[in-house]
Amino acid sequence: MQIVHQSLFLMIIVLLTGMLAGKLADSLKIPDVAIFLLAGIIIGPFFHLVHVPVGSTFNQFVIVLVATLILFDGGRGISFRVLKQVWPTILFLSVPGVLITAAVTALAAYKFLHLPMIYAWLLTAIDGSSDTHTCFQTGTY
Repeated sequence: MQIVHQSLFLMIIVLLTGMLAGKLADSLKIPDVAIFLLAGIIIGPFFHLVHVPVGSTFNQFVIVLVATLILFDGGRGISFRVLKQVWPTILFLSVPGVLITAAVTALAAYKFLHLPMIYAWLLTAIDGSSDTHTCFQTGTY
């Protein structure tokens, strides 16, 4: 029963903080991703209100829930008429843009962090997976 109460408490804290951060981002007219990141830092490492181990069930639940919501929202908002007009831009950003960014990031990690090249590319793969949501959210302002 303790796990249920702890999980509900965490959900309430995270959702409440997210709603407040979203309202703040709307009122400041800035992308909500930046405010969400700052809010996470504030309730996590700064005030220690939320501490969720990386491999916990709650963490996995949040990741699946968020990924589902992002994909649903993206699919819900697609208009085929608009998609026909912007597909070259999307294709250019998603293939050469990502490859160029990946190469620059890997080389920077190799040179400045002194990582072996295989780890530099791994870091690039991890970093690149979070880029799509940021691009789409930033593009809405």
